[in-house]
Amino acid sequence: MQTQLRPIERRVLSLLDSGVEVSEVARRFHRSAPHITRLADLARLDGRHHVAVPNTLRPIERRILAWRSQGASHGAIAARFKRSPAWTARLEDLANYKLTR
Repeated sequence: MQTQLRPIERRVLSLLDSGVEVSEVARRFHRSAPHITRLADLARLDGRHHVAVPNTLRPIERRILAWRSQGASHGAIAARFKRSPAWTARLEDLANYKLTR
């Protein structure tokens, strides 16, 4: 379950489990000891993990794919978003990658 926690939560729990004092962990992360204690307590709660939704595209990715399927160029799409054509190409590649995994 700890592999699905945020990196800071994983690192804090790892340090605390290896015997490092709360005050030392707090010093390393530039936080207060109560903050580190709360973070560790919340990270150890049952059901505390991130569930990824597979193959979901953001609205902008869906729009770009739809416009590209209708024949719009990267330059035309980029003008709509006030971005570069390279940006729309990267977003299209990312959306296609998300759909294939």
